[in-house]
Amino acid sequence: MAIYLTLGVLWKQVLILGFGAIGVEIAKRLRPFGVKILATKRNWSEGKSPRDINGLVDKTGGPKDMYELAGEADIVITSLLLTKETDGIVDHKLVAAMKRVSTFF
Repeated sequence: MAIYLTLGVLWKQVLILGFGAIGVEIAKRLRPFGVKILATKRNWSEGKSPRDINGLVDKTGGPKDMYELAGEADIVITSLLLTKETDGIVDHKLVAAMKRVSTFF
């Protein structure tokens, strides 16, 4: 669903919060359309830069960087496991940091 909504509006910068297995698969499907991928992950593996993952990621960050990256993104996709740390992660502060806000129903 996230991919279809993203392609429907044809924006060019997507922030993926949670660049695990699902985030990587979303990036793989968006990259052929020329989408710039911004990604956050709690811990990037040492010795394996996210840029090494088939050139999928243009800019990376951790949880502390998500507000800055949200300010650059046209679309924010969450692919996070629901935990105490991630519950409520998309809050008023994150929405206020976003470049544009659109609502889909």
